Amino acid sequence: MEMASFSRVYWGAATVLYVCIAYAFAKEVPQAYMDEIFHIPQCQAFCEGRFSYWDPMITTFPGLYYAALFLLSFLYPGTAAFQLLQGKFIRSTFRPLCSLFALRFVNIVLSLVCLLLFREVAFEVRLRAEHLLAVDSGSQELGSGQIAVTNGVESQSKKPIGSNDSKTYREANKGKETISRAGSGKLSVAKRRGTHHTENGTAAAIEDLTGRKTGPGGPGYEFGEAAYDSIGTASVGDLQNRRQPSTEDFFKAAALVLYPPHFFFAFLFYTDVGSTAAIAAMYLATLRHRFWVAALLAVVAIFFRQTNVVWALFVTCTGATEVLWPLPGSGMPSDRLDKRSLNKTESVSPLALWALAKRAWTHRTAVLRTFGPLLFVIAAFVVFAVRNGGIVLGAKDAHKMSLHMPQFLYCLAFVFCALAPVQLLPAHVSHVSAYGIARVKRSPGRTLALLLAALAAVHWFTIEHPYLLADNRHYPFYLWRWIFKRHVAVKYLLVPFYLYAATSLVLSLAKTQRPLWIFFYLMATFGVLVPAPLIEFRYFNVPFFLAALHVPMPSKRRRPTLLLQLVLFAILDIGAVSLFLRRTFEWPHESGTQRYMW
Repeated sequence: MEMASFSRVYWGAATVLYVCIAYAFAKEVPQAYMDEIFHIPQCQAFCEGRFSYWDPMITTFPGLYYAALFLLSFLYPGTAAFQLLQGKFIRSTFRPLCSLFALRFVNIVLSLVCLLLFREVAFEVRLRAEHLLAVDSGSQELGSGQIAVTNGVESQSKKPIGSNDSKTYREANKGKETISRAGSGKLSVAKRRGTHHTENGTAAAIEDLTGRKTGPGGPGYEFGEAAYDSIGTASVGDLQNRRQPSTEDFFKAAALVLYPPHFFFAFLFYTDVGSTAAIAAMYLATLRHRFWVAALLAVVAIFFRQTNVVWALFVTCTGATEVLWPLPGSGMPSDRLDKRSLNKTESVSPLALWALAKRAWTHRTAVLRTFGPLLFVIAAFVVFAVRNGGIVLGAKDAHKMSLHMPQFLYCLAFVFCALAPVQLLPAHVSHVSAYGIARVKRSPGRTLALLLAALAAVHWFTIEHPYLLADNRHYPFYLWRWIFKRHVAVKYLLVPFYLYAATSLVLSLAKTQRPLWIFFYLMATFGVLVPAPLIEFRYFNVPFFLAALHVPMPSKRRRPTLLLQLVLFAILDIGAVSLFLRRTFEWPHESGTQRYMW
């Protein structure tokens, strides 16, 4: 099916699906439920113009409420203009627009925004993955944007990857711009004449890198659009034929928006969907090297949920890595550490981290100019947290930070299960098993130390939050009761599964991601989840989405695997929504209908 036809069919089906489920929620749950009893009255107060009112039980910034006001002003024509021109009538005119149904509808809109963002991120990730695989396999041809790097002492340029013929190399390098490293550590560009014909016969003119902004590597070390455009230009095939997201990218995005903890909360007035949309937009801006835009979106993300500051730090680190330590053939200078295979499952060595930090310090002025806005946002939040005595606004006693180490393991296991159609492919299972056996044989001491560390984390840092034990409306309550509380040994017996799940995810990501990216992803996931004492599956949303967007599909079974993923999520969504709407119960100590939810 063509991309346009598939898109029309999906959008039509998605619209009908969302409207039907939203109507069912409005009919069966006509009053605010769970956290909505805090969010909806607070947002309605904002709708009335009472911006000084604040419920002390709300822990997050008012990003959700501002987003609702913004979207509702567009969904209801004339409201925004009326608010600006006749503000004194806001109380009597804008307030009715902030009904329970309308506020819930805001998250439906944001969920559809997530679909578009996921498609674009999937496209960007795929381009980088294709480029990286081409580099690693040695099949990459020298393209029009290729840059040969030379040392100030050694005048010989790097050969094209996979080229052993010096004559072919000299012919290929005619007309290339050679970057030489001067004694001061800066890069100078010496331009040669000529063009290079790619394999398909298309002649490409050499770009004048000296006209670009100067980055940490000197002239030609571009941080902006030109650097972004160079990513993947030397990949196999003509990039002009891959400028638009493919059907596969859209299909992956369509499956991801059905991810059960995300899809379910699209029909309630919670912060999760808006938070995910803001993070996806921030990450997309980073992938496109729009770092100032990413900084603005980081503010939006933090206004939805404070812990998103960790993901702002994540995109800063990954963006800095891509700029300071570019991939071979990306159109930006690289150093010798980039010559190693980037898709192997090697650990992140202290040498690599030190080299990155050293390069960042050497070019600190350019780094601050490029990443200063993101760093400022992060620093400003740290100042707020120190002055506030914590990251939450209200109910501080119930949301104290903890050292909940197993939460990190729970998340990796949950993401593994959510990506079961990919993680349980026979070829991948065989690969993970072979890797694990080889790892044990090669480094038995390290393997034992890792196992003992996981056991120690489970033994000393397992937290049973009072809400987890008392609230039987959430699925984690039953998971904890039926599995973890069945026997004292269960939590220890699950440790090998946690380690297998972590290994499987890392090996999947390592097929197309650099070791440093995986390291920053794991550290960000650790930093977000470990301080949270309460177990809720929606806390795992962002780690899941990042993993799902970067885990490659099998080359021969891409669409069947994506279809299986979509069908699996759809079945879980039907079950969760039906259970929430139809299977109700009551508490003897509290009035009102209770419902099961994620």
